[in-house]
Amino acid sequence: MLKRLFANACCLLIRDPEKRHQFRKNIIEKPTPLPGGVRVDILRLDAKGVELSRKQVNSYPGLLVVCRESKGNRIEIEESDFPMTLKLIFSEGDNHFVAVGAPRLISQNTIHIFAMLRRDNALLTIGRGLQGAKLTATLVGGKISIGEDCLLSLGPVGVDVRNSDLHSILDVKSRSVLNKTRDVEIGDHVWLADGVSVLKGAKISGDCVVAAHAVVTGSSRCSPSSLLAGIPATVVRTGITWDGAMPEDYKLEVRQSPQA
Repeated sequence: MLKRLFANACCLLIRDPEKRHQFRKNIIEKPTPLPGGVRVDILRLDAKGVELSRKQVNSYPGLLVVCRESKGNRIEIEESDFPMTLKLIFSEGDNHFVAVGAPRLISQNTIHIFAMLRRDNALLTIGRGLQGAKLTATLVGGKISIGEDCLLSLGPVGVDVRNSDLHSILDVKSRSVLNKTRDVEIGDHVWLADGVSVLKGAKISGDCVVAAHAVVTGSSRCSPSSLLAGIPATVVRTGITWDGAMPEDYKLEVRQSPQA
């Protein structure tokens, strides 16, 4: 902590903006090594499927792993040249698994993923082709899966996905828990706009769009190619799809049927 405070103070003394940026990037924001004495099994595959050493993984730009009484965890990051920051907190429990496919860069955006995993055997999977993301994922055991070719908003709020409420709701008479952890599934080619929350038990079919600040719950139901909005989120239109281009830039692809 003192080292980081000193580094921030030194950064303020650098007048040249470019040198100050490089100092912050290389010194302050450099990924923190894994804490000594904690066994964390990390696997990163390069483009040829070759397993890299733990030392090579720890030097991966943008990767920060924090372990708190947690061991036997595994991470797979598919090789990619696109900028991505991945911050993982293994808060408690063992044998967590995080897999992130190679993203697909749009504009000059960066992929930002923050995940906290608790209890045992939590599973977070994110498919290939992620088109920009500001994602916060919280798992208490169980699973959160995000399909391929998804767009998670990079807006000021970002997207929050969790498979647990983190606190218990109890029946007054029986004292039984009413809000147990439930898995979350997000299909392929799904666009989650800024401020969207996806809660425990939610299932979002492929090719769907969720409007800004909507809350998708376990009771929300949708078929593929649906537009969802509201709290809780409901289907407001069906038969839709989406494209990453801005509306003014989108060009309709006209397909002519072959002549008989």
